[in-house]
Amino acid sequence: MTGRRWSLAARLRVGFAIGAALLVAVPAVVNLWLVGRQAEESVDALVLEELHEFEIYVSTSGGDSQVLHDAVARLQANHSDVLMAFRHWDGVGTTAQVYGSPQVLDAVGSLPAPGPVASSHGAIRRRSQTLEDGVRVECAIDASEVFAQARNLQWTIGGVSLAAMALALCVAELLTRRTSSLLHDVAEGVRRHGSLRSPLAVELVNPPEEIREVVEELEHLVDRARDEDARTRLLISSLAHELRAPIQNLVLEGQVALMHDHTGAEYRELVENQIGLGRELADAVDNLVALCRNEDPTDAGPREHFDLGDELDVRRERWERSAARRGGSLAVTKRGDLRIVGDREAALRALRNLVANAVEWTAPGTPVEIELDGRQDAIEVRVHDRGPGIADADRERAFEPFVRLDGESDRRPGYGLGLSIVRRGAQRFGGEARLEPRAGGGTTAVLRLPRSQPA
Repeated sequence: MTGRRWSLAARLRVGFAIGAALLVAVPAVVNLWLVGRQAEESVDALVLEELHEFEIYVSTSGGDSQVLHDAVARLQANHSDVLMAFRHWDGVGTTAQVYGSPQVLDAVGSLPAPGPVASSHGAIRRRSQTLEDGVRVECAIDASEVFAQARNLQWTIGGVSLAAMALALCVAELLTRRTSSLLHDVAEGVRRHGSLRSPLAVELVNPPEEIREVVEELEHLVDRARDEDARTRLLISSLAHELRAPIQNLVLEGQVALMHDHTGAEYRELVENQIGLGRELADAVDNLVALCRNEDPTDAGPREHFDLGDELDVRRERWERSAARRGGSLAVTKRGDLRIVGDREAALRALRNLVANAVEWTAPGTPVEIELDGRQDAIEVRVHDRGPGIADADRERAFEPFVRLDGESDRRPGYGLGLSIVRRGAQRFGGEARLEPRAGGGTTAVLRLPRSQPA
């Protein structure tokens, strides 16, 4: 990661501050403006209303001063929170008759308002109107008290908003510190862990659900890493074992060859045995490479046209010698068209492991029977042995990597990779592999490969 590094606490504080500003300050400013605007509009509406009332009195009284004084007194009594003043000019416009508060009139001066639109002089609002007979009337209202009340309300809103923002920021700070503390505890627990050989244990007191989920996922991740580490160690051990046995046998065969003089036939037999051991070594390496490669589901392998029967014939002599070294033999039966399209190496590797597994388990002196049956849409391979058989509950487990069934470790070395590679090769080919019990004792391994491997 590049750029400036911000701690989570700093980001939370900035985020909470912006959130408080948006949720508290902005509505507060809007409310302050609305309060002031409402006060202005209410005063303007009152000026217009009282001007209209005064117009009526002027028109109906014929300009009688006493009547107008009484009318203005009644209007003032109805609105004690403001000061009102009225005046009117006759048609000539030379004389103004004044009624109401003299302070208001002194503030606005002797000139009439410019027109029906409200004008202001500080807290005073006034309007004027010309009647049909040329008489001009004017109303002026001092709304200082109304505006003072509005300002007090604005101060109250501002104070409450600032208090709410301060409270929100305090709560945000507490939440930030709590969250940071929990995350620091998680990080400290991970740092203390130190090794994949023990489970991760992070102790938190009443954490939020989200933090608890993060910790659980970390613990699961460490558990998976431990499993992968164990599998890797087992794979390395398997590699060492699978390579060590053939290499030791090669060395022993060479030492035997050098200990005494031998006839040409004896030397030939020794060399053939060494070649067989070398091929077993190559097969072990190939199995391990295939196991690693098949972990990648996108690796579909090359698509080739080949005849599975011909490929078996090429390898038959070698497999027969391997069976003979263990006191057994091979019997091969081929039926139908055995041509197929797909990953040639995956198919042959699966077949090789099935045969090797049967040779290892079949009883001495009994043949391993291989049947290749070319059907319309697939080729079915059946490999029969006369071994001890596999329990129904263990037939699927036998295909899992590194799984060794009861009694296997006593019978022969290995780490349970052969059948796993068979199953993976079959799946990559779009086929299947399974184990079936054989009548009379033993096991039948079935490998079904479609004639054309999916792309």
